[in-house]
Amino acid sequence: MMRCGILVLAAVGVALSTEARAQGRITGTVTAAQDGRPIAGATVTVVGTNRTAATEASGRYEIADAPSGTQLVRVRLLGFAPLTLTVQVPAGEAVTLDFQLVAAAVQLEGVVVVGYGTQERRDLTGAIASVSAQQIAEVPTANPMQAIQARVPGVDVVAGGSYRPGVPMNVTVRGVRSIAAGNQPLYVVDGVPLAGGIEDFNPAIIQSIEVLKDASATAVYGSRGSNGVILITTRRGAAGAADNSIHVSYDAQYGGQSALHLVDMMNGPQAIAERREAARSAGRPTNDASVFTPDELPQVQCATDAAYQAAHPGCATGTDWQRLVLRTGYQQRHQLGITSVAGNSRLSLTGSYFDQDGITLGQGYRQYSGTVSFENTYRRLRIGVTATGTRSIADIGADASVWGEALANNPLGLPYDSAGVPSATLCSVCTLKIKPTPDPLRVNPLRQAEGFVRQQTRNRLFGSVFAELELGRGFSYRVNFGPDLGNRMDGQFQGANVVLNQTPIGNAQAQRTDAEEFAYTLDQLLLWNRTAGNHRFDVTLLYGIQTDRSTTTTAEARNLPSDDQLWYNLGSGENPQPPQSTLSVWKLASYMGRINYAFANRYLLTLTGRYDGSSRLAAGHKWSFFPSVGLGWQLGEEPFMRGFGFISGLKLRASGGTTGSTSINPYQTWGGLDRTRYNFGGASGAGYRPGAIPNPDLVWERTAKLDAGVDFGLFRDRISGTLDFYRERTSELLLPRSLPASIGYTQVLQNIGKTENRGWEASITTVNLPGTGGGPRWTTDLSFTHNRNFIVALASGAGDDIGNRWFIGQPINIGTNPGVQPFDALRQVFYDYQYVGIWQLADSAVARRYGQKPGDIRVQDLNGDSAITAADRILLGNTYPKLLASIYSRLTWRRFDLSFLLQGRLGYTMNDAFGSGATRLFERFNNLNVAYWTPMKCDGGPNPSVLDGPPGMTAAQQAAIPGCNSYWNPSAGRENPLYNDVNSSSPAYRPGGHWRVRNITVGYTLPASLVSRFRFSSLRVYAQAQDPFVFTSYYGYDPEAGSGATPPSYRTLLVGANMGF
Repeated sequence: MMRCGILVLAAVGVALSTEARAQGRITGTVTAAQDGRPIAGATVTVVGTNRTAATEASGRYEIADAPSGTQLVRVRLLGFAPLTLTVQVPAGEAVTLDFQLVAAAVQLEGVVVVGYGTQERRDLTGAIASVSAQQIAEVPTANPMQAIQARVPGVDVVAGGSYRPGVPMNVTVRGVRSIAAGNQPLYVVDGVPLAGGIEDFNPAIIQSIEVLKDASATAVYGSRGSNGVILITTRRGAAGAADNSIHVSYDAQYGGQSALHLVDMMNGPQAIAERREAARSAGRPTNDASVFTPDELPQVQCATDAAYQAAHPGCATGTDWQRLVLRTGYQQRHQLGITSVAGNSRLSLTGSYFDQDGITLGQGYRQYSGTVSFENTYRRLRIGVTATGTRSIADIGADASVWGEALANNPLGLPYDSAGVPSATLCSVCTLKIKPTPDPLRVNPLRQAEGFVRQQTRNRLFGSVFAELELGRGFSYRVNFGPDLGNRMDGQFQGANVVLNQTPIGNAQAQRTDAEEFAYTLDQLLLWNRTAGNHRFDVTLLYGIQTDRSTTTTAEARNLPSDDQLWYNLGSGENPQPPQSTLSVWKLASYMGRINYAFANRYLLTLTGRYDGSSRLAAGHKWSFFPSVGLGWQLGEEPFMRGFGFISGLKLRASGGTTGSTSINPYQTWGGLDRTRYNFGGASGAGYRPGAIPNPDLVWERTAKLDAGVDFGLFRDRISGTLDFYRERTSELLLPRSLPASIGYTQVLQNIGKTENRGWEASITTVNLPGTGGGPRWTTDLSFTHNRNFIVALASGAGDDIGNRWFIGQPINIGTNPGVQPFDALRQVFYDYQYVGIWQLADSAVARRYGQKPGDIRVQDLNGDSAITAADRILLGNTYPKLLASIYSRLTWRRFDLSFLLQGRLGYTMNDAFGSGATRLFERFNNLNVAYWTPMKCDGGPNPSVLDGPPGMTAAQQAAIPGCNSYWNPSAGRENPLYNDVNSSSPAYRPGGHWRVRNITVGYTLPASLVSRFRFSSLRVYAQAQDPFVFTSYYGYDPEAGSGATPPSYRTLLVGANMGF
């Protein structure tokens, strides 16, 4: 028996060695035919096998396990025509094969990543868009989603309610569809769905990003595919060096950031004039001693009295609070990459460091990232592992509250004490004031930035392990395992004399939240590929499980003895608060099957079905099936199309199916318990009662999707693109249903209501200059998206829900829902009074009927009952743009490259918070520098100091006087300028629309003959401007940031270099 075993082992060894000798290596370089520059990120594949490699920055690649014999080797990269060459591979030896790619628009060709595999783009039946590594590298950011802004039609990426460094981005694919359950897409990295977010994932290690939109593409993810799927493929074991050698690359960036736009607030003299008019309007004394406080009078004299200025040189004429809390934010990024190939093994190591100072005091973001990727092929077995560890530290500070104070404090206040001399400059004896103005609710924004400390630290380890075995006869078996471990610390410290929610807390307090999360995905796949004559099959079967477990613990203490301890010694507080903790566990099991079929390479069919079971749901509702079908027709390859020579490619697509949204929280079907304290015999005791009515009948929200599209190429792909029309209806919405008070509960969560999304999207690529003969090459990408979402139905038989601003046939209002995420605050519907203008002097009699007077805000009396009531409110618009557009253009000539990216958001309504909050024209707060109504200015007379307008002047004529029909008359003692504080925001609704220059890049690749003298294999230097310009009529900080005192957006100017060794 032992001898038999030895013989078997020897036979196996001989077979293995024989097969190893039957393999060879293919190495080479991929360059541009136009100018010889190296091309990074190209995919090199031995046709008919899974042997593939990606080129590095130097353009080099290596396929260490290529089959011996005559082989076809193909190179593909978006933006270049694919190229296939024949090579003879000697067994056990290496052969060199170089490629020169010709630039071309190739949207109809190439390999794209799909769910659980790859496909030729020409074989796709679904709506999938791709972003290449080169496009990602053009954006200087640590967030990969910011790198796809304005790149993909149908995908909207905006800042998540703030412009502080490290903030997550708000991403939606083909609009929003859920009212209360979230609209973020599913992120999948190297085939592994992420349980957490994507914001701390290093974009520099990404090979490509694919966005799956329609049912044919997303149904493979079943209950998680409603909101679209974003696939991220990393550089796995990238080749690029000779056998047993090392290739090194180093990238560096340095730059600075400054505020893109500051709000034009009133300065000292302007605020003084406004205060005086506010006192006059309110019928109060107008002498300065009555209007201003004793602390303000020196500043008033300094701003208006030349003699006082001469006696007090350097006195403050007004404090610019915005500039006091601003700074130049410096940014740097460094990345070191090492790749090595030894036989059939390839290894890649990447380390990166990103550091960004916020332009607001107290803010910043740092990210440390390291990635190890290893891959080995042995006989029919291919194994690989990628592990990425990140540590991010986000200094959030007081964030919006700093800017709230900077805008609200009037310019007559002073930030520093300086021996009684009004001065806004730092000095050795100056100290920060706590209250720079007499207003008890206003605090020094510098004190706010110094005394409010908030820091989030996140550590994350994400991995992807796979093994793939070729079984023969076209079958292969693959196992994917993806662990995702993370922990997060969120510390908040509020020092004494810091304003929290407009109330001074008086004593220092701190809070610390620690969270841990462990998730993993385990997928087993059986794959089958077979070609028989004109029939081609590609079958995928999957069984997978995913588990997620997360915990949080929160501790808080008040009356801390020392500010230096922050949140690290909560036990020293005099008043510790009860700790809180949570546990959340959910599991998902899935079965999936997909069949791709092609007949004669022209007629395409994709059938997909996924069966998901979730622990989140109650018994009887845990499992659900999500099917889809996709059809494709390569019309351009039909014989009857040969007469249309200008058509270089034409494919028609159609798809339909159902996907779901994992929108139910764990244990949500169980209800819950609330803790309540009771009095038992004079002693306090705790008891528990049901906090919500259980509903075991909850199910997933489901979305039925239909899509029809065309892919085209014209004039040898000098013009190419895609056009899609889609309709998506979401049912079983998770919404609270109101209950009679007699039940004891106000509402219960149920699956009620429907919404619908419909629209179209188009992308067009043009080759304006082909770059032949050594001339310049110029390409342009155009992208357009139109989406309309609306509510189809709410609760059975129910009409509009005015309280929540949910209206049948109107877009979804999310921003005012309780507990909404900051980025969803941008999704709002406005139902309010219609602003008409300002009551003029000639309107006095009519204004009195409404209890108003000239100079007050005038709104439309819709029902004509001579009273302004809730019945006069109407729909005024919404924040959803009617059109998203982008233009990306790239010019290369010799070794120079120039590119820019322009994006437009058009046709929306803006809730301009500055139109109400910052223009109350009220004595306590500062205001926008606006031309407001006064009787002397707006009566039409030649002398603006007296009422001397011509008799018989109409209200329309008075309203036409500049500055008389936009902003109301200031009034002291009246905080809101309309109807006893009822809806003073009506003037805030304005038409919105803007264009933004997202990126401008200029680069130069040095000649190889030059850089080789310094031991470089490649060197490219460049300069970039990120978000340098925005063209808008909005006078707030940024039109995409929503309303409120959000920190301003910023422009980034930097220089960088890509080096290869």
